[in-house]
Amino acid sequence: YEESQGVRVFLGEGFPEPGIHQFSDGFNSCDVIKVTLGPVDCSLPKDAFPSTPLFDGEAIDLVVDGLQVVEVSRHWMPAMQRMTLDIPLHPDRMTREDWEALPGIGASFSKRIVDNRQRNGDFGSLDALKRVRGIGPKKIEKWKKYFL
Repeated sequence: YEESQGVRVFLGEGFPEPGIHQFSDGFNSCDVIKVTLGPVDCSLPKDAFPSTPLFDGEAIDLVVDGLQVVEVSRHWMPAMQRMTLDIPLHPDRMTREDWEALPGIGASFSKRIVDNRQRNGDFGSLDALKRVRGIGPKKIEKWKKYFL
């Protein structure tokens, strides 16, 4: 039996102690809010509290009005944070800024990657990045340690 290390989540705006925190596997945004803010009614407003479990490397921001949580936003931590924490990246979840965190990627190269994904659809895997002009087996090999 191997014990899970849980998920690392960046708590941002609206949390009393912003930063990276670790939670149990299976925790969703409502669980995290209850643990950090205390009792919260996660049924109102409907759909404000995504019920799917959090993934390692996600981030949560809140909009709080008085004592009422009115909005929850889930997104990915920036690639540099995930790379520092050894949280694997996925080529279909990366922004231009995320691509620029990788060695050998500048602003124009990251734009080319994101534009290719917009025109031709998701990559699905790191190896599929070879369809982008300027990315070959050497670059893929160099980046493997950062991806799933």
